Amino acid sequence: MLFKSISANQAPLKLRTRNLIVKSQPVVGFAACCWVALLSIGVLPESAWANTVTLTSVGGGLLLSLSTWMRKSSAGWGIALFGLAAISYTVLNTPFDPASGTTRFSSVILLLLGIGILRKYLVSQNISHVIEQVLGQPRLRESPFPLFLLYSSLTFLLSLAVVPLVGALTRNTQLDHREHVRIAMRSVGSTMFIAPTTVGAAAVALMFPDLNWGQAVVVGMPLATAMLVLTCLRSAGVGGEKQLPSSGPADLRWLSRLIGLFLAILIGAKFVVGLTTVTAVALAVSLSGALSTIHAQGLRALIANAGEAVNNSSAEIMMFIACGTLFVALNSPEGSLFLQGAVKGASGVLSITPVQALVIVSALPLLSVCGVHPMVLFTAFFPIFHSVSTVGNVIQYHWWIAMFVIAQLISPVSISAIAAASSIGLSPSKVSLRLHAGFALLLSICCVVYLSWVGYLL
Repeated sequence: MLFKSISANQAPLKLRTRNLIVKSQPVVGFAACCWVALLSIGVLPESAWANTVTLTSVGGGLLLSLSTWMRKSSAGWGIALFGLAAISYTVLNTPFDPASGTTRFSSVILLLLGIGILRKYLVSQNISHVIEQVLGQPRLRESPFPLFLLYSSLTFLLSLAVVPLVGALTRNTQLDHREHVRIAMRSVGSTMFIAPTTVGAAAVALMFPDLNWGQAVVVGMPLATAMLVLTCLRSAGVGGEKQLPSSGPADLRWLSRLIGLFLAILIGAKFVVGLTTVTAVALAVSLSGALSTIHAQGLRALIANAGEAVNNSSAEIMMFIACGTLFVALNSPEGSLFLQGAVKGASGVLSITPVQALVIVSALPLLSVCGVHPMVLFTAFFPIFHSVSTVGNVIQYHWWIAMFVIAQLISPVSISAIAAASSIGLSPSKVSLRLHAGFALLLSICCVVYLSWVGYLL
């Protein structure tokens, strides 16, 4: 009788605990978003207490969404990186500082959360209806060129979400949905050579705070164009006998307001306030999505969306915190001394520009095919190559961007491949290496040759 009573009391207790977690998650997520935003834009000074509060607020969101991220591969890599940082702390006496690690990638975390908030707003405004209107045009079936430009433009608002959205819209039609997904994945990659449109590109940009963005765009534009040309040369028709289901005309006034707000915040943050490009983009994405949500649905909807953004991105957030923790350890005096000793024998070879380009652009993406996340590769190898490199920051920046672009295309564990596969009902391997192997090989050759040549000129 006693055991029955205890069991009966435990069930309501578990239910109340679960309800408390569900109700508190949006509030904690919203608070974490606000705090990270304030820290990223410099309103809060970077200090020990600010870093600790950042880790606590973000960590609270992760704790409440534990059941969501604990089984994801990104979280697994995050735990592995925490383990490496702990080993480094024990063996090399490097700092183990997750608080500073969180702050290190606070702008990237803000961009990740902002994309989630903006995406929810776009879904609520039926962005798929707008895209259906465009994809229903017969002339888009004649060449991949206009589709590439369309999907590239959408990436500046939707980031990687363009890929599953295109797959979902074209799957149940007679349009070649695999070809549409192929073009969408490459379009997203091309924008990374121009601006930090994905969290991977933003993470790379954070490592070069003094990067000359005008020069970076000029150098990156030919690579983005090369992706367009290679896609058009190697792509078949994208049409079919049947178009998308017809629908009524779309009201685009809300989209015009959103784009205007986004550009105003971006320009103000970059040129008036003087924030870095990555932080300005993250702030523009987050604020435009937040203000638009409040205008359309109210503050309560924004709080709910912020909580959902933290929940959906929790695995990636944890990985970025772990990457930051390991990066702080490797960039400490003890870590730098260890890295210098580790590469001392090979530093002469690794400092040769073509060799460095080949390893970063061609060899590292192959490791991602085996399941190693590109962020893990970047965190582990960037301090090594950066310390021995003899070329300027612009070339180094585009080497790592090229690594992320190629890995994103050919790795079956990349977010892009997983999202594309789920949207059209195929396995990740069929929309990654099988779909982009030849393209990735040609792109890597173009990147190595072109960037080595530009590096020689600069």
